[in-house]
Amino acid sequence: IQIENPDLLNTAIVLGDENLLLPVLYGLPQTVEALNVTMGYPSKNNPAQILISKLFKLHNNARNRNEKNYTFYYKEVLDILTHPLVEPYCNVQELVAIINNNNFTFFSNQKLFVIYEEKYPDADATFFHLLFQKWEGSIDAVLASLSGILLFIKSALNVDNDEDKITKTFVYSIYKTINKLTNYHQKHQHIDSIQMLHSIYKQIIELAEVSFEGEPLSGLQIMGVLESRVLDFENVIITSVN
Repeated sequence: IQIENPDLLNTAIVLGDENLLLPVLYGLPQTVEALNVTMGYPSKNNPAQILISKLFKLHNNARNRNEKNYTFYYKEVLDILTHPLVEPYCNVQELVAIINNNNFTFFSNQKLFVIYEEKYPDADATFFHLLFQKWEGSIDAVLASLSGILLFIKSALNVDNDEDKITKTFVYSIYKTINKLTNYHQKHQHIDSIQMLHSIYKQIIELAEVSFEGEPLSGLQIMGVLESRVLDFENVIITSVN
């Protein structure tokens, strides 16, 4: 299609399953210069949201096990360190190997920091500390930490890279959610525990969608079945429809 129509005008990909949006976006060739997504993507499937959920799980469990020593479970730590939004910017392959090779099961966040500093004495530990620093009782501090993590990832993304542009959209979507929670808490002060914060966050995410920016009059159009009604295209590619 692109050989005869380089700009992919009047060309649409219609997705029968919204979960196919990410594979399609990341699988598009570099020759696709302009595209427009006119379908909502559930925030619960957003990679940035998955990272935030893993952080809630890690820190809630650490507080429940031993609030004083703040004990992590190794699988939950590895889930964070190997997450695609963390691994490229944390560069901790040796740390992951140490945890696996020494059969660590439970360890404190301070023990984790000691191992990190021994293996990477010259590294900037800002991002690492944001991920694993102890969540005290302050809701403001927890929200500030989550915002800091998302802003760090956003600043590390390359604005000239198409895949990073997509990732930035996902990160910014969750950042806006955290920002709304911060504003709500500062105004009303009704959130009195991290468990309640997590519960409210999950309710918001269940209803939220990721919005993409694009040019509706040019380039490749990507949409769901409902969005394709009463629209006319010369070239239509339909997926997952019987």
